[in-house]
Amino acid sequence: MVGLTIAVALGFLVGRTSLLPIDVQGFILVALIGVLLGGYLIVIYAMMGNVVDYDEMLTGRRREAIYYGTFSFAIGLGTSLGALVLSQLLKIFGYTRENPLGVQVAFLVMALFVLAGFLVFQKYRLGDTPEETRRNLGMEAK
Repeated sequence: MVGLTIAVALGFLVGRTSLLPIDVQGFILVALIGVLLGGYLIVIYAMMGNVVDYDEMLTGRRREAIYYGTFSFAIGLGTSLGALVLSQLLKIFGYTRENPLGVQVAFLVMALFVLAGFLVFQKYRLGDTPEETRRNLGMEAK
């Protein structure tokens, strides 16, 4: 997530240097974000499985549907809020070739949201297996 934060923040710099043509700068940025975002998307689904396993440890029930439904709702809500924030950033700061500040600021705002996610998940201690989770959380083995 730190790498994704840095990569997204670099979007602010696209077009601010003449070392490379602007389209090459954009292609490099998209490739970098794509690689890091791909890894992130794999990790979040792996974490979901850990949460379901942890819930089973506590309740003795497998309730994947509840968690995946909530997860899908959160993704949709995040996308909707992102569109709302982006539209306001573009309205306030601009989005034209002559005034691209809104697009550039949007990359900084995205980076701040990813960084906030990184900070929130610093306390995440669920393991890949129930045994590892018990060990990480100091729980008694069953």
